[in-house]
Amino acid sequence: MKEASFYTIRADRVECQLCPHNCKLKDRQWGICNVRQARDNKLFDMGYGRISSLAIDAVEKKPLYHFYPGAQILSVGGLGCNFNCSFCQNHQISQIQHQMLARAEYLSPQEVIDIALEKAPKAGIAFTYNEPMINYDFMIDVASLAKSHEIPTVVVSNGYINHAPLEKLIEVIDAFNIDLKGFNNQFYKKFAGGQLSPVLNALKQIKKADRHLEITHLIVTNANDNFDEYRVMLNWIVENLGQRIPFHISRYYPQYKYSQPATELTLINDYVAAAREKLQFVYPGNVHADASTYCPECGELLISRSGYSTKTVALSEKYCLNCHYELPIII
Repeated sequence: MKEASFYTIRADRVECQLCPHNCKLKDRQWGICNVRQARDNKLFDMGYGRISSLAIDAVEKKPLYHFYPGAQILSVGGLGCNFNCSFCQNHQISQIQHQMLARAEYLSPQEVIDIALEKAPKAGIAFTYNEPMINYDFMIDVASLAKSHEIPTVVVSNGYINHAPLEKLIEVIDAFNIDLKGFNNQFYKKFAGGQLSPVLNALKQIKKADRHLEITHLIVTNANDNFDEYRVMLNWIVENLGQRIPFHISRYYPQYKYSQPATELTLINDYVAAAREKLQFVYPGNVHADASTYCPECGELLISRSGYSTKTVALSEKYCLNCHYELPIII
């Protein structure tokens, strides 16, 4: 364990200030994340260095399609989450009891860096699988070391974090994929145990800092599959983040506590078509559909994708070979 950053003492409580829950904890109480615990008027990160998963993945699996396309990335997962999504795809490691932390493998930040240097993944290190923001102190330490070794770093997150810790994190992270789960507060409260506005604020903060940003949207049957609301969300993205942000649409499958049928494929197609009316780079995920990258200026095929197999076709650095349009891609 390690003393956590971003907390204050208020009377007989320790108040965590990492995420918008702002948990106020008595001695020995755990936060909603089941990772941070108050002890003797201090807050500790009890999940520091506790690893649930470690793997070399295609960077497209995160999903990131405009960040070192075709490269491999070292994926590092911890335990716990500050949401409790009823349809969680990784509930075995995110919806945990805190007793699991002590049983998980421990790696120091330097050991993670050593693995990355040995495996040499071109896209660097991704903090992923569970919600990495709650493993904040470990992530900061690893990412700071990675920066000194010129290793890129990626965060795949629900975006539920307060402004100050995100500001510090942005200094050492190169790319983000944020899961925008829906576009009304009632959905976030009922299905995730959170709020919408902090996620929108995080998206704007990352964009303003000029970090690479992609968005994932999971369409969940009878939960967030409201087409009118979806169009409002697309308009918000265009107005606040721009037309060029890569947007991934994923299909829900029954998981955890939610047993509604998988998202209809026809609905995925409709959502993809609607997004392409607004955004330049829209990618269907976890379905058999064309997820290649085309030049929005001339229509040239730039990057061909089949599953997680990626081939650069007509792209030089970040320019279309046909019309020389500059793409928002990091090569």
